[in-house]
Amino acid sequence: MSLPEAVAATTAWALGGLAVLWLHYEVSGAWHRRRRLPSLYRCERCAGVYEDGRRVPLSACPYCGTLNEAVKR
Repeated sequence: MSLPEAVAATTAWALGGLAVLWLHYEVSGAWHRRRRLPSLYRCERCAGVYEDGRRVPLSACPYCGTLNEAVKR
């Protein structure tokens, strides 16, 4: 194998490895973006702040039991 062929092969392997890493991080990043965060609620009666993992329009406050709407993030 001559010197130009060795340089070309090494460059091709390096670029191929970088392409595989880039693809891996793009796919894993898309998975993280799809993951849903729990809804955040603020109680209107007792001013308590709490999270609820369920996707419901109203959630009962764990402190006083009042139904509250989710806060926009």
